[in-house]
Amino acid sequence: MKRIANNILKISDIKNNILFSVILYLFIFVFTMLLYSQSINYNISGIDDDSFINFTFDRYSLKDIFSKNVYFNDTNKTYYRPILSLSFFIDNSINQTPASMHTTNILLHVICAILLLFVLKNYYFNFTISFLSTLLFVVHPLNVYSVSWIPGRNDILLCIFFLLSIISIMEYIKNNKIQFIILHFIFF
Repeated sequence: MKRIANNILKISDIKNNILFSVILYLFIFVFTMLLYSQSINYNISGIDDDSFINFTFDRYSLKDIFSKNVYFNDTNKTYYRPILSLSFFIDNSINQTPASMHTTNILLHVICAILLLFVLKNYYFNFTISFLSTLLFVVHPLNVYSVSWIPGRNDILLCIFFLLSIISIMEYIKNNKIQFIILHFIFF
């Protein structure tokens, strides 16, 4: 009888931990959205934004996105950022307003924060340290430019793929399954 009671307690602890984790991930989401919500009202600045954003993407195809640089010309291949161009292409095909692009940056920053919390919690630290470190990442002033300046999305995308690469290699080390090493190289 005591064994059954202990098992029931363990199951309820797991459910409470999952619920607690979900609540904290949700808190990270809401907190980040509220923190950067004012940037949704920002307009396009004159600092490179018009070079990246004011393209009429309907003139370009997916082939152009993956074969040309971010300025869609062949003169400077050193700034080849197909994922950045693809994200602007998607933004422009959904809604061509600065508000939608700023919202995308905020949502990508939320994804970074959630991935960071996942990495820290699952591979390095206890939940409290991981959560506080993630909050520090969310509010850190160095991230303001990446989130509020539309081309700063480049840094956010780098962070997302870096964290996905870490998750993949850690899962490969833990489980020794080939699909994780393949994912690692894809994200890297």
